[in-house]
Amino acid sequence: GLPEQRAVGSFSYDIGLHVVKGSEQLANVAVASLVPRFIVASKLSFAIWIRQAGVGEPDSVSPGAVQPMHHITTLTSTKKEGHQAVQICRRQTGESKPVSVFGHSGPTWSCAFHLSNLGTSYVKLRDPFLVVRVHVDQVGASFVATLSEQNERWPPYRLDNFSTHRI
Repeated sequence: GLPEQRAVGSFSYDIGLHVVKGSEQLANVAVASLVPRFIVASKLSFAIWIRQAGVGEPDSVSPGAVQPMHHITTLTSTKKEGHQAVQICRRQTGESKPVSVFGHSGPTWSCAFHLSNLGTSYVKLRDPFLVVRVHVDQVGASFVATLSEQNERWPPYRLDNFSTHRI
């Protein structure tokens, strides 16, 4: 939802316009529908948090849920390139908001992935380690991202950089 202290006019929502031509008796009619631009479908066996990368409050996604992902970005924002990038993390049972783990500044979020990039990509969750497959299809005017668990045997290797140097 919208933060209570902000006016509705200072936000923009991503929606799609889906137009279908009528059939038979309605051949001269076009039906226009406003649909969510981004939809997240979880085939995961556990609940997750999902958020727009770097901004906004996270939303909860239950196992097996299909729900719209409303990006709420201020109109004065100049950071356009990360607009559709989102991150996920595990949701602990009974958790109403993501909590910090002792010794960490917050939950362990995945790398960012874009909901508008069609195809398949993979993100990593930690504690415990899991690779999540993200498959994005376009259905009408909506981008549908399906999240599912990847086979444990993939990838065949894993690289972690625990040094102080960037690679």
